[in-house]
Amino acid sequence: MWIAKRESEMRFRKPLAFSHAIAATFSGVETASPSAIRDLQEHRLSVQLDYLAARSAFYRRRFHAANIDVSRIRTIEDLARVPFTTKQDLRDSLAGMPPLGEHLAASLEDVVQIQASSGTTGSPSYVGLTEADVLAWQEMTARALFACGMRPGDLVLHGFSMSKGFVGGIPIFQAIQYLGARDIPIGADGGFDRLLIACRDLRPRCIVGTPNFLLFLAEKAKELAGVEAAELGVECLIVGGEPGGGIPAVRQAIEQRWNATCRELMGGHRSGVHLLGREQRRRRHVHGRARSYPG
Repeated sequence: MWIAKRESEMRFRKPLAFSHAIAATFSGVETASPSAIRDLQEHRLSVQLDYLAARSAFYRRRFHAANIDVSRIRTIEDLARVPFTTKQDLRDSLAGMPPLGEHLAASLEDVVQIQASSGTTGSPSYVGLTEADVLAWQEMTARALFACGMRPGDLVLHGFSMSKGFVGGIPIFQAIQYLGARDIPIGADGGFDRLLIACRDLRPRCIVGTPNFLLFLAEKAKELAGVEAAELGVECLIVGGEPGGGIPAVRQAIEQRWNATCRELMGGHRSGVHLLGREQRRRRHVHGRARSYPG
């Protein structure tokens, strides 16, 4: 199965997660042929557009204004005819029909989780997720975490903030569980002292957090945990939420302080978490992006 499908109840862990423990990829779609991937993309594209046309007055108006018949948008090339939806469009929609905007394409009764943007450039934007959305986010994010080096059975120290609806908080926590790893959900807001003590006591294989915060933890490790960060046994650092992980000097400093590989994630509250990663150990470089498929 390439991506999570809607089920009658939420899952903490992907079925057969541990069967992927020694696999090269977390999802079969990553090694599928280009033609198979394109067929899947175009099928999901038509399903998604038909759903929006049936369920969203916001997108029906936009399609009408652009003189688009969605039944004729069926290929990747056709998609170029669909206009972009801007952040301001979504802000206007949210303001016009709170709490989740006119672009919400599901009933409020089906919304089980709400994510928020940081609000850096204005009032936070809010996105409602159904059970199917949450499962899709978990699948997509777990694939990115797996590509960054996390494996089923790993113990993971959660160094992203767990507050403010941050995508690095609850959604990453859910994806770590879904992958089959075990999250220690202290969070940056739980205090750097508690994180370092937990790292010393529990010896996680992975840490997730922002790059500058992981550098700060490394600086404080000797003082608070009694040992240098490089001696804590961490093997895999997964960073995101701010610039740094993609900057060679910052990434190298993180890897040297922790004696671990460092890879970078990217994402947002409207799209979940994707992958933009690089492995530096043994001078081998890996670049990739985990794609999401509507479904």
